[in-house]
Amino acid sequence: MKIIDKIHASTDKGEVFYSFEFFPPKTAAGVDNLYTRMDRMASLEPLFCDMTWGAGGSSAQLTLELCANAQKFSGLDMLMHMTCTNMAEQDLRAALDRARDAGIQNILALRGDAARGASSFDECDRGFSHASDLVAYIRAHYGDHFCVGVAGYPEGHLEAPDLATDIQHLKRKVDAGADFVITQLFYDVQVFVRFVQACREAGITVPIIPGIMPIQNYSGFVRMTSFCNTVVPDEIKAALEPIKDNDEAVKDYGVELGIRMCRELLEAGVPGLHFYTLNLERSVRRILDGLDVLSSKATRRELPWRPSKLAKRATESVRPIYWSNRPKSYLQRTAAWDEFPNGRWGNSESPAFGDLSESHYMHCPLSLQDRKAMWGEAPVSKDEIHHTFVKYVRGEIKALPWCDAALHLETKSIQDQLERINAAGFLTVNSQPRVNAAPSDDPVFGWGGPGGHVYQKAYVECFVSPENMKKIIENAASMRYIQYHAVDCRGHSYSNAGKSAIAVTWGVFPNKEVLQPTIVDSNSFLAWKDEAFSLWLKQWASIYDDDSRAAEIIHEIHDTYFLVSIVDNDFIRGNIWEIFGAPPLAHAAMAPSGMGHGDDVPTHEARVLRGHSGPVNAVRFNDKGTYVMTCGQDKSIRLWNPHRDGLEQPGEGLLVKTYHGRHGYDVQDVAISQDNAQFASCGRDKAVFLWDVPTGKVTRKFEGHEHSINCVRFNADSSVLLSGSYDKTVRAWDVRARNSFRPIQVLDEFKDSVTSLVVTGHEIIAGCVDGTVRTFDLRAGAVYRDHIEEPVVSIARSPDGSQLLASALDGSLRLIDRKSGSELKSYRGHHVDAYKIDCAFSNDGAHVLSGSEDGRVYYWDLVHGRSQHMYRWVSEGLAAGIVVEDEQS
Repeated sequence: MKIIDKIHASTDKGEVFYSFEFFPPKTAAGVDNLYTRMDRMASLEPLFCDMTWGAGGSSAQLTLELCANAQKFSGLDMLMHMTCTNMAEQDLRAALDRARDAGIQNILALRGDAARGASSFDECDRGFSHASDLVAYIRAHYGDHFCVGVAGYPEGHLEAPDLATDIQHLKRKVDAGADFVITQLFYDVQVFVRFVQACREAGITVPIIPGIMPIQNYSGFVRMTSFCNTVVPDEIKAALEPIKDNDEAVKDYGVELGIRMCRELLEAGVPGLHFYTLNLERSVRRILDGLDVLSSKATRRELPWRPSKLAKRATESVRPIYWSNRPKSYLQRTAAWDEFPNGRWGNSESPAFGDLSESHYMHCPLSLQDRKAMWGEAPVSKDEIHHTFVKYVRGEIKALPWCDAALHLETKSIQDQLERINAAGFLTVNSQPRVNAAPSDDPVFGWGGPGGHVYQKAYVECFVSPENMKKIIENAASMRYIQYHAVDCRGHSYSNAGKSAIAVTWGVFPNKEVLQPTIVDSNSFLAWKDEAFSLWLKQWASIYDDDSRAAEIIHEIHDTYFLVSIVDNDFIRGNIWEIFGAPPLAHAAMAPSGMGHGDDVPTHEARVLRGHSGPVNAVRFNDKGTYVMTCGQDKSIRLWNPHRDGLEQPGEGLLVKTYHGRHGYDVQDVAISQDNAQFASCGRDKAVFLWDVPTGKVTRKFEGHEHSINCVRFNADSSVLLSGSYDKTVRAWDVRARNSFRPIQVLDEFKDSVTSLVVTGHEIIAGCVDGTVRTFDLRAGAVYRDHIEEPVVSIARSPDGSQLLASALDGSLRLIDRKSGSELKSYRGHHVDAYKIDCAFSNDGAHVLSGSEDGRVYYWDLVHGRSQHMYRWVSEGLAAGIVVEDEQS
């Protein structure tokens, strides 16, 4: 699709779009890694992506190949760079012909840099002199087949005598037929704003998209800004100077700066944002998270699977579910089809799937060493194979032969059930939960745009032994809504289903026919069967010696197991897990096998506090448990009465008041004074704000931290406020002295970010990313250190004060005896990648609670270390803290 049409459609709907730039890697391994990264970033639903082109066409063939494959397999609309440096007319014509034949409709027309070894552009110019010549050539020979973008320079091109002259050059490109402009990088937003205004005054009316380059490291930033002669504001230089040798701190600052710049640009009315990724992912993703634009990506998801951008597949709207985790294989096997299903699957006898036997899609891109590390160095039993599948479901390994990437977000809602059946030998390779009328803009299940409702039948596909196959057949006999189709590698088949295709995913939208994008179909399943069984041998058994026990086990599974496709047609109340012998489940939160809940363990959701527009970073009850405050990425703090129903939704807590307008970034933590009259908030503003609860006014602002503030706490009588920061300090502030704005004490012996604080009558206890919990005894004037040896992200003190609980980024919680400093117990079950695991004691000190980014809350027995209950939410993680009000909350 032409990018200019997508830009206009996005603007008409009032949506903010974003796009990503990549460049061709120099090695084959780099190309494989880039394809993987582009697949992941495609899930963010960018409007388009672009691929650079080496000077003189040095990367022309690879650029073309990357663009074509990204459109075909990743479903990305690609903008292919093309430069006229050192390119004769016939070379450019050939390149444009190849792009057209590959289905590429979008070109970024550039003059380009001088070819390597040349001192200036003129020495190597064998074709056109300017980008405007290339634009005019494209229009003259290809009409409107291509959408054409051009580059703009907010600070003026290096070779232009002044900005006004350069804008005239840009106008010539637009007058020659350019559809839109993407700008060079910049770090002063007002420079861009003035540039756009000057362009409009010069008669340039096409969309102008700002180019954003997140700061990844200091040396790269200096090199790039020097090369482009980019103006760097003094405040950015000053912020980078003290942290320039700390790559993580520079990257964090780059994210903060990127969020701030993008917000200013959006407020200035830009239609979208273009990110120069440098083939990196994390910073761009964090910036988009900070802008809260990813929450709307479901509305941009056309279908539950990513459509190919090939022209001949433009109307394709139905696919079998079997290739959900291997979409590139499906695209390859159906590449020779002349027509693709649209609306209905049609005649199940007609599709002929191509052979993959010699295709590289049958060979794993992961190295032998990587596969052994994930799937076992030398398994000697089937139980070890079962455990490998369990590890994949838990997210401990990133791939299986049948699954190119981690579990889909929607599958996390059934993760516990999947863990159980895999441990029992039902080896799942595909699944989806049942969904009944979820809004089509739901961030997890949504697709097709706003205003509709989507539905799913529960589906599980797994390899099973003959013994487990017998259980499925026996259990299915009494489950009238269940249908199954099982087949072994030789084609022996069992089924209670008909041969007609049936929809397992569908959507109902205003003024449209019912869409049925995912189906099960017996003929397609049999075509998938051969591929699925062959992966046991080609990707797994092949990593072991032929005469090894490990290879023998894999071959035995291949030869004797069945592949089973199971559908539960009751999408309202069905329980597909009963067919595996599992007990009926009321909801997704389950206690571990063999463990009862106990009478004192809360097991049911009591209230939902709904209102924040992004992730919630902290949840804090007041001392009496009568009210609760929350804060989050939307820069607001909210006061709730969790004991009363909300005005709009029974079962949700009552929102009493919202406090906002002072934080320019997300709010990281909040603390409530003893008398409930005041609260304090902190975040990435580097300041602590003291608020009056009734009026919502800020009464004090404490400044002095040099970086983001992670946590804030009052002392026992609320006369002193303490804050812990990324700047490796804890600062104490006098709340009662009206004219005091400087800290009354600074604790600066930390070696990394301070993440958590506990304050008692005479102690300040601080957890730090340097792997240490420090206790500052104010009466004794002493400091005690407990070494955890892992980054500490949260701490708690037991009700009797004898123990400390510390959570670490390795996913563990450590119980520390305060007198001896020894570790009494550890609690493990969370899977933490980058953010946080929070912890607390129950009021009686008999239980430990923890919650983390993996979306789980555990309720542990303190003494025995057993999990007595586990809650799970369908989300991308639990960002908010764990709080304990009383034994019933």
